[in-house]
Amino acid sequence: MSSDRVPSAPQSALELVTDLRDEASADGALAQNEAWIRSVFAALDQAFCVCELVFGPDGEPVDYLFIETNELFEQYTGLQDAVGRCAYDLVPGLEPEWLQVYAQAALGGQASRVQRGSEVMGRWFDVFVTPLHPRGRFALLFSDITEQRVALQALHESERRFRNMADNAPVMVWVTEADGSCSYLSRRWCDFTGQTLPSGLGSLWLDAVHPDDRDRSAAEFAAATAQRRPFRLD
Repeated sequence: MSSDRVPSAPQSALELVTDLRDEASADGALAQNEAWIRSVFAALDQAFCVCELVFGPDGEPVDYLFIETNELFEQYTGLQDAVGRCAYDLVPGLEPEWLQVYAQAALGGQASRVQRGSEVMGRWFDVFVTPLHPRGRFALLFSDITEQRVALQALHESERRFRNMADNAPVMVWVTEADGSCSYLSRRWCDFTGQTLPSGLGSLWLDAVHPDDRDRSAAEFAAATAQRRPFRLD
C-alpha cells in the first residue's frame, strides 16, 4: 500500500510549483510593462496625468481624482502632491467647464482637444483628453500655453489700438500684406470713397481710383511693393 502512495505526493507538489512559477512570471511581466509605461510618461515633453471621476449621490460627476502624474505635471500646473487627491481640493473654485469636458470624454468614450484658460489658476492650457478603462477614468496630455496666449492677447490689443488710432486720424489709412493685398482700410477711406471693408480689401481698393489713373496707380503700387520701397502717388 505504501508503494501506491509514493507517486502522488511529488506529482501534486510539482503541479503547485508550476502554478507559482507561472504566476511569478506574469507578475514580472506586468511590473516590467508598468516600468516601461512610466519611463515613457517621464520622457514626454508634455504634462501627463491619469484621473478618475468622482460621483455624487445622484450619480453625477462632482470631482475627479488624480491617480498618476509625470514630472512635468507639477511644473505646468503648480499643483504639488496631487496623486491621491481631488481637483477641487487642490484648486478650490476651479471652473466647472473643466469637469464637464473631462466627464464628457470619460463617460462618452470620445477623445477631444481643448484650449482653455483657468482664471483661478492664472494659466492657459492646451489639453488632449482621452477615455480609459474602466469607464470613468481618463488621461490628460497637456501643455501650458500661458505665454503664447498672453503674447497673442497683447498683439490683439496692439491691433485694436492701431485701428482706433487709424479710424480717428484726419487722413485715410490702409494696410497691405507682403504680397500687396490690402488687409485694412480706415474709416476715413470708407467715408471718402464709399467703399466698405469687404468691398475694398485685396486689390479692390483700386475700384475707388478714377479710371484715368487706375492703371498707372496699380503699376506704381505693384513696383513699390515688389521692390520693398516707399512711394508717393498723386
